[in-house]
Amino acid sequence: MSTQTLSDKEVQSIDIRLNGERIEYAESILYMKVDDYFIEIKVEGKDSKDIQEVLSMFVAPDYEEHVEPKYIFDLDANVKFTVGEIENGIYTNKMLNLKVDGKANNLRFRNDEEIKKKFGYNDSDRADIESVKEVLNKGDYFVDMHATTPDNKLAISIFVYKSEYDLNTFLEKELNKLKKDFDSKKKTIELFGEEVPGIEFKKVYYDGTATIDLAFIKRGKYITIISSGGEYSSAPKDGFKLI
Repeated sequence: MSTQTLSDKEVQSIDIRLNGERIEYAESILYMKVDDYFIEIKVEGKDSKDIQEVLSMFVAPDYEEHVEPKYIFDLDANVKFTVGEIENGIYTNKMLNLKVDGKANNLRFRNDEEIKKKFGYNDSDRADIESVKEVLNKGDYFVDMHATTPDNKLAISIFVYKSEYDLNTFLEKELNKLKKDFDSKKKTIELFGEEVPGIEFKKVYYDGTATIDLAFIKRGKYITIISSGGEYSSAPKDGFKLI
């Protein structure tokens, strides 16, 4: 076990050196981890000097590291559609690149039957991705996640739509719908460390008022609305901090 220098970075390696009668041989196997993948680089030569000469050929790129586009500007029409998964109390959605740790934040994720009962939406089945796509193609939405605190004073939900509209046009249409029944207005919401467009509205019940914020993000042809809110004024902001 050793380390080698690759593009000015120290990388773990396994080094093999053989010196015998009329035999000189050197080999280094370097290991790196990138996201969920391991990369193995094998370098061979007749001695250690050869190894170093080969490794010196690796240089850092002279261009800026690739950065994923911001959600609100992501226009990739070929983005792969996926639904979220809940495992060990953690919700993950790869398409949206987001995660909610329900276990650490004392959130209860509602199952699909509970979601369907609450929102009264279609009979698409997340286990059958084509059925979800079919529903979205018809203009309906899919509730990918709904979670609440034990006292039900804070709730987070994720709604997925498919739309040919740009994000601002889609948001304006949703705002006009909400204005028919609720006190609502546009606002900017901090999410993923970025500012994204959103809507704030209030629901008035016989025993109180709920404040709800909707954050809008776009991935390809899919628009996602993340809803966060509850019975106290800071509930929307508290919910977005958990994402």
